[in-house]
Amino acid sequence: MSVEEIFQEVIKDKVFYETSGGGVTFSGGEPLMWPEFIADLSQQLKANEINTAVETCGQFPESALPVVLEWIDHVLFDIKLIDEEKHIKYCGGSNREILSNFKKIVTAMPIVIRIPIIPGINDQLYDLNLTVNFLKPYEAQIKHIDLLPYHNLGISKFNALGRPYTLNSVCPPSLEHMKKIQDFFQKNGFMDKVTVMGTD
Repeated sequence: MSVEEIFQEVIKDKVFYETSGGGVTFSGGEPLMWPEFIADLSQQLKANEINTAVETCGQFPESALPVVLEWIDHVLFDIKLIDEEKHIKYCGGSNREILSNFKKIVTAMPIVIRIPIIPGINDQLYDLNLTVNFLKPYEAQIKHIDLLPYHNLGISKFNALGRPYTLNSVCPPSLEHMKKIQDFFQKNGFMDKVTVMGTD
């Protein structure tokens, strides 16, 4: 679809955005792989007083940022692992570009952090300490930290693609475990900024 086609679909619901205070979120995949498209559509949306947000994993060319950031109201940034070797092992590549892009965004605008909690991979004290220490210098710019409990709903997608699912032995974390991780972040300076998602 073209920018104009999407805009015409979105504008139909403008009254709902006005009532709810919501807006349009670019997600994916990685939406910042198409910065010009997002910038063009966001300009039209903002001209019509519709808020915009990007949900990103941070894996995109740095050159996307100056194209997009001035047109985006909110950024939701996923952080999985700080340890580069573990990131390569579990995510298939280095996190250097991700962490670099995070630093550039967080110094430009307030940001929401989203952390998937995956038992046995990023939920132990070693990784939690790395994450807290990485985020601490940017505490004032972090609006919120959302802790997302791992789920295995993606297994069917892997099966449909004929790809092996490598986390078959991983079970979703208990609410008690998630609350302990929330408490850890709160005790380390993020008092009123951390929420365990999916517990409403």
